[in-house]
Amino acid sequence: MLDAFTEWLPAISERHVSTSAFGQEWLDGKVFGDSLEAYRDLQACANDNETCLNSWMKQHGAFTYIIFVLRDRDYPLRAFLFQSGYYQQVYEKNGVSIFQYKVLMDS
Repeated sequence: MLDAFTEWLPAISERHVSTSAFGQEWLDGKVFGDSLEAYRDLQACANDNETCLNSWMKQHGAFTYIIFVLRDRDYPLRAFLFQSGYYQQVYEKNGVSIFQYKVLMDS
């Protein structure tokens, strides 16, 4: 609950952020709980590989972008996405790396 980037991303980007539970605390408890679960599951995938991310999408739904905030380290998943045919890095600057899910790009 101390992730300022995730908390502010929906407001700054003016987009829905599927893993942001912030602002949903007042909704039905199941909505907030499901959002927290999706956030935690996706955070776990950062230290895993593309298979974890694909499983996450099957459970929680597809997305357009995945964002890495490279504070003091890199993430194993990011290395897998560079080699994947399904993701394309579209932004890298100031410790932020953004990949776009190419299946949606090609649709």
